[in-house]
Amino acid sequence: MKSKILIAIELSIKLKQLRIIFAMLLAFHLGTLSNAWCQERKVLHPDVQNMAKTWESFVERVPVSGSTKVGALAFENTNKIDPNVFYVKIPDITYSKLCVEISSNDGRYAANLVYDISKDRNGIFSIELPTKYKSELKNYSASQITILAKMSNTCNGKEFHYALAAWNKPDFKTGHMIVHLLSQVPTYIQFTLDGDTKQYHCEPINTISSKAYNCKCVVPIFENNTYDLKVVQKTRKRPTGFNYVYTEFPFKF
Repeated sequence: MKSKILIAIELSIKLKQLRIIFAMLLAFHLGTLSNAWCQERKVLHPDVQNMAKTWESFVERVPVSGSTKVGALAFENTNKIDPNVFYVKIPDITYSKLCVEISSNDGRYAANLVYDISKDRNGIFSIELPTKYKSELKNYSASQITILAKMSNTCNGKEFHYALAAWNKPDFKTGHMIVHLLSQVPTYIQFTLDGDTKQYHCEPINTISSKAYNCKCVVPIFENNTYDLKVVQKTRKRPTGFNYVYTEFPFKF
């Protein structure tokens, strides 16, 4: 019969062999996922010929006003962003330009970029951000800086749809989006789906630094749909009652 010491040695050798096999399988699996992720994402570079020379700014004095629609993200969290790249899910739609606005919640950073999507669309794109403010932006989390990605033939055109954007290698299958708005009055998002009108109220972002946007709305999304969202702002109408201001916010997923 084998001694206990010999049995223990054999078990130890087998365990080491199993660990090596497991490590090799894990490395192969992770490598496969990484390659699949890279293959799935296509890369877009800025169309600098159609952009202003000063397309981004980082200021010390914070502005206190702007447009109502500020951003729409697939998700937000406290993880710091990669300031070199962001991501947009572009549907199969016949627009030639992707016009992007980036705004930090504190109002200090703002950018306006243009990308050519006339030759390639329908997929998740890795979007290059050639910022000169990398050291400043790397301090922001995905909940502190938002993206508004608009698809159109001209950035100021009347025909357009918004697409869903995100930071940090996103999963676009969250089933909802985060809409960032600047509003000083009660606000909600409204849209009609299959004849049913839905409303989603926006919650205030209660931080002292909230300048570029100060409220967020969580809106469910369904794949392969066009959403004719409306931003509804409830303002007081003198002498009594309320007035409702509607802002179009069309999305395509």
